[in-house]
Order: sequence, then C-alpha cells, then structure tokens
Amino acid sequence: MLTLPITIMIRVSLHRLLESRIALLRKEQAMAYSRGLVAGFEIDSIDDLIYFANAFGAIRLRYELELVLTCTLSKGNDRQFNSCS
Repeated sequence: MLTLPITIMIRVSLHRLLESRIALLRKEQAMAYSRGLVAGFEIDSIDDLIYFANAFGAIRLRYELELVLTCTLSKGNDRQFNSCS
C-alpha cells in the first residue's frame, strides 16, 4: 500500500499533467479557429453550415458549429479565440 506522501505526489503530478494537457488542447483549439479564419471561413456563414448539417444528418458537425457560434458570440468581435469554457 502506498504511503500518504507518495499518494499526494502522484496526485500532484497527475494534476500537473492534466493542466498541461488542457493548455495544449486550448492552443490547438485556437490554432484551428485561426486556420479557419485564414481559409476564409466566416462566422456569418455558420447558419448555412448548420442548415447543411441538419439536412445531411451531420449531428457532430452541427454541435461543433453551434459551439463555435456560442464561443464567438460570447467573445465579441475581437476575431481572436483562446478558449470557450
């Protein structure tokens, strides 16, 4: 059985690992958003894409588009995206 200090050290290291993973995922999310903007993706066309997703039963696409729309509206018009929590 593990002693208490070892258990605490394991929890601390796991917590650090999870925090670094979250930071990496947020960076990747921001990069994906930036790539979309560079490729010409406009927030104004999300409604059309949601309609497309509904027409073809692309549930995951619709969910992600709604998430992007929600995050963008909550951030305002600064055209930068860090994360949406």
